[in-house]
Formats: sequence, C-alpha cells, structure tokens
Amino acid sequence: MINWTEGRGRLQFILDCKIASPLGYIERHGLPCAARSASNNDGGDCLMIRHLSIVTCICLAATGLAATGLAAQLRRPDFSGTWQVDPIRSSKETRLVRWIEPPPTNGWFFSLVPERFTHHEPYLVIVDAHGQRIKMTTDGKEKVNQLSSGLVHRSKTRWDGNELVTEWSIERDGKTSVRGMDRRSLSADGEELIDDRTIAVSFAEQHFRIVWVKNE
Repeated sequence: MINWTEGRGRLQFILDCKIASPLGYIERHGLPCAARSASNNDGGDCLMIRHLSIVTCICLAATGLAATGLAAQLRRPDFSGTWQVDPIRSSKETRLVRWIEPPPTNGWFFSLVPERFTHHEPYLVIVDAHGQRIKMTTDGKEKVNQLSSGLVHRSKTRWDGNELVTEWSIERDGKTSVRGMDRRSLSADGEELIDDRTIAVSFAEQHFRIVWVKNE
C-alpha cells in the first residue's frame, strides 16, 4: 500500500519531469524506484519510468531539431571571392513584350566585369571592377544603394534552401525602370557560381544563366 506522502512525491516527480529537465531532476533527487525491489513494485514505478522515457525522448527530439537547424545554417554557402564570367557556358532567353529596340546579343556576356563578393552572414557586399558597390543582407530586409548617374538600386535578399535570392529594381527620380531577380548558387566544389537572372523592362523579359568561375 502506498501512503499519501509517497504518492504525492511520485506525482511531484512526474510533474517535474514534464516541466523541467528529467536528467536534471534525476541528478538532484535520484530515481524514486531505484531503491525498491521488484517484489514490492505495484506498477506505479513502471508508469513513472514510461513518463520519464517519453519526456526524455521529447527533449532529445527537440534538441536534435535545434541541432539540425543550426547545422543547416552552418552549411549555408559562402559566396566570398572574386568571380569572372564564363561567357561560353552562359546563356540567355528573351521574351519580347513589344518591340522597341533589339535585345542584347550573346556578346553581352563578354562585357560583364569581374565581381568581388564579401560574404559574412547575414551581410553581403558585391563590388564590380568599376568600383560599383552593392550592400545587401540575407534576412529579407530592404536595402537601398545609391548608384552613379542618379540611379538607385533597391533590393531584398533571402535564402531559399542553399540558394540566395535577390529581388531588385533600378530607379531614377522615384520611378522604376528595370526589375530583376538573381537566384545564386554554388557548385559542389565551390569553384563556380551560377546566377539565374531575370530582367524585366517595358518591352522584354530576359532570362540569363550566368556562369562565374572563381579567380581567388
């Protein structure tokens, strides 16, 4: 027969396991059933052990999920480096909305200058060979960069898995003239940067796959 004091102790033990660390409770108080013999066990001890096992599994599962999330963050690609376009392996597709002027030819890729990425999560800075600098963050917040000739670069950058997605626009005098999106990813060896870029203007929408190779 279990007396009231012992029963209340068991109830408190179960409640403590549900709201606190079960391992911490055991460290402080020990397992109540540890000192009892099997012949005197009325089944309550086994029930407590089952409760403890369930709570322990939940705690371990939560810890595992947190560790998995942290590991995923740590595995995010680092785009740092100087990148040179490979015009031979790059490609584009144009969809004309209305004809105003001829779209860029494939020679356009040869005009792209090297870009240097400085990436320290969540900060990303891209500087091209002409000294034009674009500052972004990967947390989805809007960033505004002043460009030359009175142009304004407005963008939001976020992670989509291991791809870095930037939605941007170019403005002049408060009016948007160009909209675009860059979806950047790295090759498995980290030596190639693939930029799937979409640019939309009033007369056309173009899709580019720009292949960059790492110089340093």
